[in-house]
Amino acid sequence: MNDERSPADNAPAMQGQLAESDRGAPVLRPIADIVETGNGISVQIEMPGVSPEDVDISVDDRMLTVRGRSRAHAPEGYDLVQAEYERSDYERSFALGRDIDEGSIAAEMREGVLTLLLPMTETTPPRKIAVKDG
Repeated sequence: MNDERSPADNAPAMQGQLAESDRGAPVLRPIADIVETGNGISVQIEMPGVSPEDVDISVDDRMLTVRGRSRAHAPEGYDLVQAEYERSDYERSFALGRDIDEGSIAAEMREGVLTLLLPMTETTPPRKIAVKDG
């Protein structure tokens, strides 16, 4: 799996701003940790302030794209007076290798961290093919 480089790669270290979203919020390139597991790959992407219903994950032509939208939240029954955490949108893309089973990708969001589980496809063991004379 390859991390696709974007214009945000030239931005400062932690999260680079790609552009501005349709709602005027910055679009950030979230940081990610990628680890190999026994049966695939696990990707943890930090998107603080994003709820599971505000995450969009798609795969198109072996390109995995993750988008998220944070919102300013006030506890129920209270009005938000000041928010120092800026609402933002997140976007990150990864090129998938042919050994990733696209149809079995799973996702879970917990405390601002999206975890993607990318299982490997079942591989056919190599075999020798005999050549017949004649």
